[in-house]
Amino acid sequence: MMMKKTLLILVAILLSFSACHKTSQSSAGDGKTFSISQLGFDFSIERVGETKGVRTGWLNGDKVFIFFEGINSAYLTVTFDGASWSPDPEVPSGMSEPSLAANGHLTAVYLPYGNDLTPSWDGTNQVWSFTGTNDYYYLKSENVDYFITDIDNVLPTLGAFIYMDTAEDFVQLFLPDESASGTIQLACDVIAPAGIAGVALDGTVTETSSELGEWITARAETIDSEKGYYASGKLSSRPGLQYYLAINAAGTYKHYYKQRLATMEGRGAYQLPPAEDWLTVSPTIFVEVAGNSWCSVNAGAANPWGLGTQYPSSSMGDALATDTIIPSDVEWNLLLDRTKTAWIHLSLLGTDGFLVMDREEQNNYFFLPCYNYWSTSSPAGIQHYLKTDADGTHEIAVTDAPANAYVRLLSSLYQGGFNPPEDGGTI
Repeated sequence: MMMKKTLLILVAILLSFSACHKTSQSSAGDGKTFSISQLGFDFSIERVGETKGVRTGWLNGDKVFIFFEGINSAYLTVTFDGASWSPDPEVPSGMSEPSLAANGHLTAVYLPYGNDLTPSWDGTNQVWSFTGTNDYYYLKSENVDYFITDIDNVLPTLGAFIYMDTAEDFVQLFLPDESASGTIQLACDVIAPAGIAGVALDGTVTETSSELGEWITARAETIDSEKGYYASGKLSSRPGLQYYLAINAAGTYKHYYKQRLATMEGRGAYQLPPAEDWLTVSPTIFVEVAGNSWCSVNAGAANPWGLGTQYPSSSMGDALATDTIIPSDVEWNLLLDRTKTAWIHLSLLGTDGFLVMDREEQNNYFFLPCYNYWSTSSPAGIQHYLKTDADGTHEIAVTDAPANAYVRLLSSLYQGGFNPPEDGGTI
């Protein structure tokens, strides 16, 4: 693959020498310029072959935007028709048509998934800006040499060899779904949503930025006969082997936890399990963990990372329903002793916490945000609570009780079916 890339670069150099030779024999004198609407275009546009993506070739309708160094009044939209590229100069309303020098530099960018974003000139920040929902990978080719040939008064032609590449730290995700439609939200604790923000006049591409674990837009597409939701983002510099993912599909929340044999890699593409294999979470769904049936969310919350409602000790009864109870000290300690845990960082609500997994059935788990939780045990009138701190301290405390704490409910209707080992560890 490296040999292929080297050959492509050599071809580009030869084309550059050829273009220079033709220009020197053209009728254009030094300093001659060409109106962009009076040019023909001859582009060779390749995409990086070694990128492990959801696809490696161009599809009919793909568009590449081309910007010229120092030009803020026009750009090119180059569309692939299945066989060749058709350039179309775009001069935004109110702008004057620019003229190009006989040689210079251009920058090309490609945005996937059939999105409808188009660039516009941002005079304040002096960039060609892509605004809108922009959280997916992109291909780019920065500061490429172009040459305009003008031989014997034939149509002047702008030519360039454009080699498109991806950012090293982007990954792509595919969620299979034969009924996929529109968009859903996807989050992963080691991936941050990111995309192209703009192209500066010097040809430099800038990116959007956000935090790990925030929502990424996943778009329904069929690529190479594979239908589902496609998403991408910037991978953590140290992703590790544990991954926590969440889905929000029109207010229906699911989550999924995976321990991989190998870490995710930049420029990688990963297929996720079908959504029906993920765990659905809601105030009415309970999960069997450590011999008890725990609610999949906090009381008052709709999703796993939501904190829900804070209750003062005097009104914890407000959290109770006919089929739920607040855990006792014994039940909290059983949970701490008989489970495995994974530390999870989510930026969805700035929430850190633990994924609490049953030792026998590790596909049974729930996310516990790192805050204080009430216990119903209160001997001698002292209110107990589960104390959790970001520094890793987790214990049943009886002193310095908070004025308010959160509630994680148990189902009083559940008859425990697990028999976890007694000699478990603590969080």
